[in-house]
Amino acid sequence: MVIGGDEVTNSAVEFPLHGVDVSEYQAPSAIPTSIDFGLIRASIGTHADSRFAAHVARVAGMDKRWAPYHFFYPETSGLLQLDTLRAQGQAVGYGASDGIPWVDVEDTSGTGKNPPTAAWANPLRALVEMILAEYGECGLYLDQYTFTLLGSPAWIIERPLWSPHWRTKPGAPATAGDVVPTIWQYRVGPWKPGARYAGEANATGAIDHDCLVRQWPTIGAAVEAPAAGRRVLLTDAEYSEMRSARAPLVAPKGGRPGRTVTP
Repeated sequence: MVIGGDEVTNSAVEFPLHGVDVSEYQAPSAIPTSIDFGLIRASIGTHADSRFAAHVARVAGMDKRWAPYHFFYPETSGLLQLDTLRAQGQAVGYGASDGIPWVDVEDTSGTGKNPPTAAWANPLRALVEMILAEYGECGLYLDQYTFTLLGSPAWIIERPLWSPHWRTKPGAPATAGDVVPTIWQYRVGPWKPGARYAGEANATGAIDHDCLVRQWPTIGAAVEAPAAGRRVLLTDAEYSEMRSARAPLVAPKGGRPGRTVTP
């Protein structure tokens, strides 16, 4: 992939570093030993993810890169959300050289009943600015459709992006504002780095797959400036394909579609 040029990858397998993202719905033992990095949910609104410390211990114990993410609740005080994220980080010694914090922005019901709206943009920006003041950088997990529902705020694409797009055929991920993402969440299924999504979300051992597209951003280090790629917006047909693939999936409370509960 040529950043800022006309070339885009056709497959996640073309990127060398692959990892997973997890929350309390997965046991630490579900994290594969062959990952290169882990994105670990620390908090959801003002709820502390009960497995955050165990997941950090699993990933850090394998000497892999890791970063926390927070699931955004628009109706909840941003300060209280930051307090929860901060407390979780302090409990595991989170700080310089660890991955930057990420904010997950999507339907809070997990069922499509509470999708993002333009009214979310201001409280989201307030939270992001508090995280920036606290940690120096803040990435955002959101898809192109969510970006549109938020009103396409220009400030969003100034931040590192973690873009979910589960392709069933070759092609680059669709992203907010056509910005090249830092991380691409490209699949949910049994661990198979680089494979395309094939409807295995509820299969035994299913876990979210991510690949690193740009430099891994860490606290205290300079982060790559946003870069435009060639236009990779979803066509109507591709968007319908993506939504129909995800529609049958049932998400646990506070989770994302495709989350698999592991005891």
